[in-house]
Amino acid sequence: MYGISSKTSGFTLLEVVVALVILSVSLTALIQIQTNYISKNTQNIEKIRGLKPLKEYIYNIPVKEKESQYIVKEKKEPYQFNIYRITYQLYKNNKLILEMYKYEKYEKE
Repeated sequence: MYGISSKTSGFTLLEVVVALVILSVSLTALIQIQTNYISKNTQNIEKIRGLKPLKEYIYNIPVKEKESQYIVKEKKEPYQFNIYRITYQLYKNNKLILEMYKYEKYEKE
């Protein structure tokens, strides 16, 4: 009566392995999503920090610190319908951080 029965309770080795594979795949996906989120967040913070020197350049605000790590490049080109597009590019360590556009009406001279 107290012998080993053919039906025992518990999980088989195959079920445990399948559960571990599913768990590892899902954790890998979550880690990848988190890594992408942190990377994008870092890029956005860099853009936000770069807005101040870009605004100072565009609006000719005097700056006390001339030793800035940001470089602003400006390019003016005809766009359409007598409008110019001015492109402002912000660089940090020779890497493009931010690009903004400003549109002005073309004035005939």
